[in-house]
Amino acid sequence: MRPIRHGLFVITAAVVFVMFSPRAKADAPGWMHSAATAPLPAYDEKTDAVLLYAEDVTTVTPDGKMKGFVRRAYKILRPEGRKYATAHALVNGEQKVGSMHGWCIPKQGKDYDVKDKDVVERSGAAGWEMASDSKVKVLEIPAGEPGNVVGFEIEYQARPFVLEDEWNFQETIPVKEARYSLQMPPGWEYSAVWLNHAKVEPNAVGGNQWQWVVNDVPAIRYERHMPPFSGLAARMVVAFLGPGATRSNSFLTWDDMARWQRDWNSTEVCGSHGGAGHGADEITGDRKVSAKRHPVCCDRTRHRRLAATCGRRRFCSSLWGL
Repeated sequence: MRPIRHGLFVITAAVVFVMFSPRAKADAPGWMHSAATAPLPAYDEKTDAVLLYAEDVTTVTPDGKMKGFVRRAYKILRPEGRKYATAHALVNGEQKVGSMHGWCIPKQGKDYDVKDKDVVERSGAAGWEMASDSKVKVLEIPAGEPGNVVGFEIEYQARPFVLEDEWNFQETIPVKEARYSLQMPPGWEYSAVWLNHAKVEPNAVGGNQWQWVVNDVPAIRYERHMPPFSGLAARMVVAFLGPGATRSNSFLTWDDMARWQRDWNSTEVCGSHGGAGHGADEITGDRKVSAKRHPVCCDRTRHRRLAATCGRRRFCSSLWGL
């Protein structure tokens, strides 16, 4: 019986080690290995990391919701680039995160992976907000050391206040390749606007599916007294409109946005992020608080509403990107 007991002990110990090992070993996906082996140009000594591959896939459903996933693969070049081994995803009333998965391809040895069970949730509220439903999900990827490649994939579902999406493909580090794919139901149309970048024509994949690709995007480095990063970074904003739908929550032109803002200004009262006047009723009873009497509160409400038109999805490898 002793050999059997010894064998059972060895098996049990092995199971416990696998269950509680802080770094599970599993192969990284093929798209990440392809990015890791692609040739790179020479970068100067100030480059902390390079974004090897970025892929954003957005699917618009007939009911006006969006779902999809984002993929990122970074090669860390300097110790200061370790921050790119952490993935952040914003969760709020408009967006939910389905799953988060991260990997590391080290210079030597086997790949590592981390999954949803390793995710930590933190508050995502802005400093001036008294109450917020925003959360940030954080996933730490192991072995984020110089020479290693780290990456992640995040799945999401969203019901945006405005039927728009934003593709942010320029970073504070060089970007080797970035892709954006859009899938819409039959009969839907889109309008794309490019900011701080020449227009790139999409490839028609078929079935009302489109794909944009950019390569070798330079980094934007911080300088003292520089303009806001959002005013310098290249990006594409895409608006969607379904067949026979009104443009109350879709902006294909500047006129559409102006009409929406006009109508909103004519009816808006100070309230919470959840809806016009709702928060004011809770605070003041039956009395409505007008924008003229409380301009600061209503300006903040308007700022949150208009922020939806600039792309509410945020997936990044540093909290600065949120």
